[in-house]
Formats: sequence, C-alpha cells, structure tokens
Amino acid sequence: MTVHLSDSEVQMVLQEYQAHVYDEYVIHGNTAVFRCQVPDFMKEFLTVTSWTRDDGLVIVHHKNAGAKYIVLKDGELHIRNAARGDSFKKYRCLVKSTLTGSVTPSVSSGQLIVTDPTGSIPPRITSGRPGILIREGENAELPCTAQGYPVPQYTWYRRENNRLVPLVISNQMMLVNGSLFIERTRPQESGKYICIVNNSVGEVRVETELTVYGNLSVSLFPAQLTTESGRSATLNCSVQGYPVHSITWFKDTRHLATSNRVRLIANQVLHITSVLREDQGMYQCFAYGSLQSIQSSAQIVLSEDAPVLKYVFNRQTVQPGERFSLRCVAAGNPIPRVTWSLDSRPIPENHRVQYGDFVSIHAEVVSFVNVSSARSEDGGVYECRAQNEAGSINHKERVDVLGPPFIRSMNNVTVVDGDSLFYHCPASGFPLPTITWSKDGRELPFNERQQVNMNGSFYVKDVTRETDEGTYVCTAVNKQKERAQKELHVRVMKKPRINPFAFPKFLAEGNHVIVTCSVLTGDPPITIRWLKDGMTLNKKMLNIDESSMGHLGSALVFNSVGRNHNGNYTCLAENAAGESNFTATMLVNVPPRWRVEPTDATAVVGDSVVFDCQAEGYPQPLIRWKKATGGNSAKRTEGTLSLSKSEAANGVGADLSTVVKLSVHVAAHFKTPFRVHRVSKGDSLNIQCEAIGENPIKIEWSKDKVVLNSNTETRYNIKDELTSKGKISTLMVSTPDRRDSALFSCTATNAFGKDDTNIQVLVEGEECFPRVPDPPSEILATDVSSRGVVLSWSVPYTGNSPVTKYVLYWKTASGSWSTDVKKTEIPGSNTSISISGLLPMTTYYFKLQAENAIGRSSFGEVITVTTDEEVPSEAPMHVEAIPLSTHSIRVLWKPPPASGTHGKIRGYYVGHKVRNSADHLIYKTIEESEFDSTLECTITNLRRGTEYSIIVQAFTTEAPAHLRRKYMLKRMRMKVLQSFFGWDIPAADSTPVKGYKLFYRAELPEWDEIEVPDPSQSQYTLRSLSCGTRYQFHIIAYNDVGRSDPSDVVSLMTQGGSPIAPEKMALLSINTTFVVLNLYAWKNGGCPISFFVVQYKAKGQREWVLVSSNLDPRHEEFVVTGLNPATWYNLLMSAHNEAGATEAEYVFATLTVTGGTITPIVAGREEGPLFYRNLSVLVPIVCAIVVLLVITLVILIVCLKKNRNPDYATPSQNQGKH
Repeated sequence: MTVHLSDSEVQMVLQEYQAHVYDEYVIHGNTAVFRCQVPDFMKEFLTVTSWTRDDGLVIVHHKNAGAKYIVLKDGELHIRNAARGDSFKKYRCLVKSTLTGSVTPSVSSGQLIVTDPTGSIPPRITSGRPGILIREGENAELPCTAQGYPVPQYTWYRRENNRLVPLVISNQMMLVNGSLFIERTRPQESGKYICIVNNSVGEVRVETELTVYGNLSVSLFPAQLTTESGRSATLNCSVQGYPVHSITWFKDTRHLATSNRVRLIANQVLHITSVLREDQGMYQCFAYGSLQSIQSSAQIVLSEDAPVLKYVFNRQTVQPGERFSLRCVAAGNPIPRVTWSLDSRPIPENHRVQYGDFVSIHAEVVSFVNVSSARSEDGGVYECRAQNEAGSINHKERVDVLGPPFIRSMNNVTVVDGDSLFYHCPASGFPLPTITWSKDGRELPFNERQQVNMNGSFYVKDVTRETDEGTYVCTAVNKQKERAQKELHVRVMKKPRINPFAFPKFLAEGNHVIVTCSVLTGDPPITIRWLKDGMTLNKKMLNIDESSMGHLGSALVFNSVGRNHNGNYTCLAENAAGESNFTATMLVNVPPRWRVEPTDATAVVGDSVVFDCQAEGYPQPLIRWKKATGGNSAKRTEGTLSLSKSEAANGVGADLSTVVKLSVHVAAHFKTPFRVHRVSKGDSLNIQCEAIGENPIKIEWSKDKVVLNSNTETRYNIKDELTSKGKISTLMVSTPDRRDSALFSCTATNAFGKDDTNIQVLVEGEECFPRVPDPPSEILATDVSSRGVVLSWSVPYTGNSPVTKYVLYWKTASGSWSTDVKKTEIPGSNTSISISGLLPMTTYYFKLQAENAIGRSSFGEVITVTTDEEVPSEAPMHVEAIPLSTHSIRVLWKPPPASGTHGKIRGYYVGHKVRNSADHLIYKTIEESEFDSTLECTITNLRRGTEYSIIVQAFTTEAPAHLRRKYMLKRMRMKVLQSFFGWDIPAADSTPVKGYKLFYRAELPEWDEIEVPDPSQSQYTLRSLSCGTRYQFHIIAYNDVGRSDPSDVVSLMTQGGSPIAPEKMALLSINTTFVVLNLYAWKNGGCPISFFVVQYKAKGQREWVLVSSNLDPRHEEFVVTGLNPATWYNLLMSAHNEAGATEAEYVFATLTVTGGTITPIVAGREEGPLFYRNLSVLVPIVCAIVVLLVITLVILIVCLKKNRNPDYATPSQNQGKH
C-alpha cells in the first residue's frame, strides 16, 4: 500500500547566528519599544523567551493592563510611561532555538534614552503590524505604540462595510498601553482593525488585518470500501476547519484522472460508476489551507472469489456410436470462464462434437461437451478449467471408447538445450492399450536421463541436441495385437550465451573506450540490444557508435567519455530459444567544474547576503569557503570590501576555486531621532543635522512637516559640508522670532537608504510670556453624513500656554447666532470632533475658539457644511389603485410630506405581489425623468380574479441598501376588475323602481344574472370577465308591481385576441440533440398566454410525442431533449389564452455531430388546422362519406318515384282479376 505524503519539508539549519539589541530614544511619558534583531534566515527557528536588564531584572511575557513591561509573542519589549529613572538602563534579549533547544543572550545590549519635551510633537508610530495570522483559540496581539507630546491617546476601531465601528473593550478584548489583545480568538473576529493615535498636534493611524484560521481536519469515508466489479462506489471527503483554499484527490500517489465514469461531485464526493479492476487502490483527499495541508486515505477493494467446481464429470466407458455428455459447474466472483481440452489440446468442434455454457440463476457457469456418436478418437483425458482474475481450478478424467487403439497426430516440439522434455502420447481405445516410445528404432529408455510412464508419457532430463533431437515414435498395442503408431518430431535449440566483458577501472574524462559483447553459443538468428541503467541506450544523445558483428556480437565505441556516460551497461542477446544478458559498470572520474559560480555581491549594513555556489564532478566535489584576513581585507571610506574564496575539490584533476567580493555599504542615517534646541530672541539660530553614510548624501529640511524652499523662505540659510563619515547640514536664522518655534526635520537620502531626525526649536524672549492663543485655523469637514459631521483643525499658536480646550459653536443657515446656536467643549489635546444629531440635507455654520489659562482666542473662520441626503422617513400619500382590465391596474399616489423626504425625491419603487402569499415583491422603478403632472404607474400581467398587495416607496440619491426596512410603505388590497357600462333611468311614475337585474352570457345558452346593488345609480361595473371574449347583456327593472320587459340585447367584445405564432427563426434555437424553444417569441394577442402544449415527431412517423400539455409561459425558454443528430423533425405547438388557442407546426433538422447542417427538404413554417394533416387518415374518411351520400341519394330517388305512382306495386293483381 502506497500513499502520497503532505507537501512539507524538513529544513536543518545549523548556521551560527547572533542576536542584537540597539539603543532606543523615547519622549518622556511615552512607550519605548525594544526589538531583538536576528538574521532573517533564522527568524522562523528562533523565539524570544525573556528580556534582562543590566541590574538583573528578568522580564517575561505578560500583558497586565497596569504592567510597566510587556513582552509580545514576537519578542518586542514595550516599556510604558518612560520616566527619567528609566534612562540609561540597558536591556538584552534571550533567544531560544527550536532546532537545538539552546538559549542564547543577545551579543549587544540596548540602552534606553528618555528625552524631555519642551514643545508639542505630533504622534509617530513606533510599533504596528499590517497583518496577523492566528490559529483559532489562540490569543492575538495587535501592537500599536507611538511617540508624541502631549502623550497621545489611542482609540481602536473595526472596519465594517467601509465604516469605522468603535471597539467595545471587554474581558475578551483588552487594551494595554495602546495595543489590542484578543483572548481565545474566533473566526468572526477576522477583519481589519484600525488604531488611531492623536494628540493636540496631529493624528496617525495603523491598520492591521487579523486572519483567524482553524485547524484543518479531513475524514475520507468509508476508510475501506469492498465492492463487486460493475457496481458503483462513492467516497466522501469531509473537511473541517478554515480557510480551505483547495481540495485535491490522488489515487496510488498520482493525481486522480477523472472521466465520465469517475466523477467528482462538488469536489468533495468521488463517485465511480461501474467499478473496474483498475479502480482498486488507495485514494487520498488533500485539503490545502493558508498554513497547512492535511489528507485522509481510503482503499477500494474488489471482492473476488477464486473459482470452485460445484459439479464435475466422472470417468466413463462408452460404446462406439453411443452418445455421451460431460458437464462442469463452476462458481466464482467475477464469473469464471470455462475451457475444455482433450489430452491437453483444445477439443475440435464439428457436427458430432459440440460444447458451450450458460449462467444459471445462481450465478453459476454450467459448461458442457456433447458427443453425439462416439468414435475411437474421442477417447482420452478430458479436462475442464475454470478461471477468473482471482485464480483458476481444473478437473481431469478419462473417457474410454471401446475399440482398437488410436493415436491422434502430434505436433512438432521445440526444446531449449538444457531444459527438460515431457510429452504424453494421445492414445485411446478400450481396453487400454500398452504404450511404448522409441527413437531411431531403440525403445525408451536407453539412458538414465530418459523415463517412460505407464500412462503413455515420457520424460527426458537435461536435453542435449546431440542425443535427444530427432523423431520419437509412440506405439499402442492391445491384447488382440491391434496396433496404432504416430511420430513426434523434437527439435533442440540453444539460447545465446554471452562472454563476460568489463570497462577499464580507471577512466578519465575524454578517454576513448571500446567494449565488446560477444556471443559464445546460440542458434541464429540472434538479436543483440544494449541497455543503460535498465533503459534503452540512447546512442545519439551520448555520442556512442555501435559496431554490429551479426549474430556473433556487438561493440560500443565511446569517442570521448564523460560524466554522463557513468552507469550500468547491459548487453542483451535473444533468439527463439530465449535470451541472456550481462551487465558491466562504467565509472568516469570527472574533475570539478562550476554549475553555479559565485559572483560578487553588494549589501547594506544589516542586510542578509547569500552566495550561491554549486559544483559538479565525479566523485561529487566537496565545497569549502575561506575568508580573507589581515592584509587580504581592504577598508574603504564609503564602506567595507571583504574578500572570500570558494574552493571545490574531489581528488580528480586540479581543484576549483574563485574569489568573490562582498561590498558592504552604509545607508544614510542619524544618530538621534529627536532633540530640543532653545534659542533666545535676538540671538542667531543655528541647528545642525549630521548624516552618517556613503556619499553622495542629499539632505532636505522641513518645518512642521512642510519642506523648506530656500528660494522662497529667504529668512533661512542652509549650508552643507562633506565629512569623512557623511555630511553635515546647518540651518541658520539671523533674527529668530516666534514663527521659528516649530518642529524642524532633516531627511537624509543616499543610494542605500533614507532616515530623518526631528529638532524642536523653542524661541525664548519677551513673547514667551503667556497670552491668549491665536484662533484655530484650517478648519475642515473631514467626514460628512446625513446626520453628522467630523471636523478637524490645526493647532494654533498657543500663546506660550498650553491650549486647555476648544469651544465649538454651530447653527443652521436659517438660525441666529444669538438664539439658535449650539455649542460643545473639546479637550485641548484633541484636534477633531464628531458632531451627531444633525438633520439630513441641511446647511450648518460652524466656528471655533481656542482657550488656555489666560483666556479664549477670537473666532476662527466660519465654515459651511451641508449634510447628506437620507432615505425618506414618510410614505407617499393618497395611494390609489384603479383597474384597467382583468390583468392590469393603474396605481396613483402623491409625494410624501416635505418634512419627511430628507432630500430630493429621485424616484419611486412600485411593488406588488399576491395577497398573503410567500412570494417576493416584484418592483418597478419610476425615475425622476418619468415624472409628469401626476404620479402613476401601470402594472400588467396580473392574474384574473386575484387579490394583490400594492407597495409604493420613495427614494432619494441614498442607495436603497435595505429597501424594505428603511422605506415607509403604503399597502392597498384590491381585486383585478373589468368592464364599465351604464343605462338611462326611466321617467318616474307612480311606482318607483326598486332595483335592476343585469343578465349576461358569453356565447352560451344560459344567462348569468346579477343584482345591481344601488338602484339610484345608472352605471355598473361588471367584474371578472374573460379577455378577448364576446358577451351579450340585457337589463330589467323591477318594483313592487313586477318586472319590466328586458332591454335590448347589447353585444360587446372584451379586448384581446388569440396568441400570435412567431416565425421559426425567432422560436427555435437548434442544436445537435436538442432544440430550445424561445417562448417569449409568441405574441399574446392582448390576452396573457395561460399555457403551451408542445409535441414533436420524427419526419415520416405517424405518432406525436407529447412533451408538455401545460407549459408555464413564465419560462422564457424550454428545451426539448433526446433528439437524434442530423434528423428532420416536426414540431407541433399551441398557445392558449382566454380568447382562444393558436396552433402552429414547424419543420426543422438537428445539426450533425460536427455542428453542420443537413440538406433541407422543406423550407419555411407549416401551420394550420389539423384538417390539413394526416392525409392518410382523412382521405379514406372522405371517400366513405361520399359513398354514403351516393347511397342515400339513390334511396331518396326511389322513394320519390314510388310516391308519385301508388299503383306501382299492384299491376299483376289487377291482371289476375280479369
């Protein structure tokens, strides 16, 4: 049993590595982040177990909300609320190898440097992850840390339908120092999480995508399926876990090949129709997920039973001319095949001898041999053999025929020299004769290798051509001295024998070699072939010449041997007697050569470098690396040049070596990320940025994150100076003022990297005394919805006193700042606010003040914001439905109240469905462009006499995502009606009319009667009439005295007619074995089609095949299947509605199997009543009617003549009286 293993590899990494920790700078009060730096190629095999401080403190993994230290799973160390007391302490990480289990401390330690802020600094992210993959049930860590001043605040959201939803902190979802921790993750927690970090200076955000996956498990059942050949088999692959990217099936370690018989249903169910023997084996179902693949296997076994003989024949002795029969009954699975032989030869079938078999109801094979008239040659040993895939069984017994000896002819025999010879003399006759064998007149045996048995067989051991080849004679003699004799010709052949050969022991690349395979003995013709490593020798590819010596042998000529000639060479000699072979091994020693030669490499400090080095040769070369030391290593000012040497040797020829150069470059960087620079008013301002790295380095200055342009900012003078380590840039201001109290940044860039540093400049002087702040500026509406708005602004000049709060005022465009204003206060650390509770489609004015300890600023600019539209909150009014016919109504309505529209009405949805049904509403959209003086909509294709629910909904530009929930509905219940008519009220007399009765009928003798409910009305609506039907009406009035005479009969025809048949090209879409009926091609004639009747027949046939007698017209298409390719057909189709039926006949031909058309015999469409079809039936009927009419006419003529002459029957009587 063989199975396919999962796609996994075992990687053994034994390289040495070092872990490093670098210094970290953090602003006072913020969270510091240390990382344990390890080589990329070792990251998956290393874990950080803990951190140590230089005073002996050990920090392990935990996440308590109030903890000073937090160690994340990936080894990051977070130190919250960094204070001056934390400064200059050093930290190391301890790293454990999952391969060896060893724990190693980092070779360097990182020092924490805490800086004091003297001004506002916008937040800057120091730790975050774009994506995290976690197993279900494990704890997820979503880090989010930043630095800034004031100390930033952290808020977490989850993105749902492009909206940010605030997270609810709970025991399962905790927020620790800005980072989010989720306990026991579940699949529904997969998604995108956003961490927003802000303070009074700015805002940044980190988006992390969390993917929670479940352990995959696969179950393939049944694990072992035992079935019989020809039956169906099904294997189910049940996969648990997520996500599942793909499912793949294997059989006996190979990809499963599917067919019409072996099918995959929904990729998880394997169904085999009519199992064959080749379907036995191991089946595997592989499920592949994000991080793992898993499989399950099952085995299909065919239940096979070797044949058994349930009945056999016995030994018989029969008279000449007598009839006899032999029978064998065999059983097995699969059903065995039974064969017969006589004296080991097939039984010849003729008019006397017949044989056959059949399978009984018990699944047993009954096989027989019948001989109608026995003869001497029918005697001998009969054998029946039953055989199937599971095995075989046989039975032998003699049948003797009374009579003289008889020997059947014997075929020539060929024996291989050295083998044994056994032969049975096919003699018969009874009593059994005595059988002897002789050769060349000498009776066997005449040597010790020969043996003759009593049953007439002889045996010769170790046959040789010289003594055993020739003619053997079998003689049968009975007691009456009657004799029979036949000859057997024996030929002895010799199979080839190869003389051993060998290749030279020490072969070098390029040597010439000739090897000869010679045949010592063997009868021609002899065929000689060469194999290499068990496969046919490809002489052209290996550049080998073969020289043939006929049946004596063959030679291989190697012009220049190489590595690809190594292997086992086999000479195979074959003739009619058999084959023999001999194998020799060639080994060519090949000096090493580069398959992949290492080349020079360039890297930046901290990067990983890989030199690819591969060598080939025989034996396989050993590769060693050497690194230059001392004088062989060169230093350069812009980086480091390291020389390394790669050597490959295998003991053959000269060693292989090459020298490669590794150039290590230095990216542009700064020593410190942040510092504070103070300057007094009146002094000059000079700040420097020293960038370290390889030149050329470009340094760019910016102020408050806006790039400085020295051409426009003439107050700033910038000078650059090259140094041995990189470049120094100096920014100078001769007379700084409060405008220069800002955050200046340097960005250094070279060909190998980029870095920046920040300098907070504080200008001190008279203006440093506190005063009220400037008004906020750059007020923007960053997010506007129908009932809310998000405002943001820039931090103003603080007046040398921190802003404690902002005050926001707003009102509607029609309101007053004195009476209709609203306000709210915002903490001074925030620079944005979300205002809710606004009205849709309304214009608002906003203005903002800043406040510090001295007082409030003046108002900033007033901004105008118009909220978005919203779905209407009021329903359309005065909804009315007016019937137009039995199948259509007109719906009218008025717009909703203006207070509830929340925007401009862009259109309406008008829906309908059968009342109290579970059907979905069918909507029709009325766009703004379709509005006129009245709002109305006509609904058609309704059912006659059915109650409907009508819904009218208004919509604005707001997308109707949740139509039924967000829109108000007006429902109206009604019946579909038809037919208005009226009459004149007669002049009043002494007795007033009490009522009217209306009578109507549709071409039927009986009148239907209906009471008019209101006698004061002169019109009435008669409902539920049929479409396209002629009606008759009359009306009577009645009072206390009695009824009036009926009015005149009025006839009318309701609108609509019978369906209209389409052209054949519009109705039929013809294919090879089916035709598609495009039902929509039928015209309804004004009355909806109720149903179709479809029939067809092959051209020339008399009987129609009914496909459907009630085909629903709501289907746009209908497929007639089961047709034959390239065949003419007649299609008879009728459409029915209330007005009547239309019948049409079409002639078409299916396509050929290649998609072609056949020669047409009838063009166009045939249609008409049935009277014009089936002439073979109509003609005899017409003839019979004509004959009956003639006979009737004759009888009438005779009767008429008789009536004219009453004495026609009595003349003879009168004559008799005279």
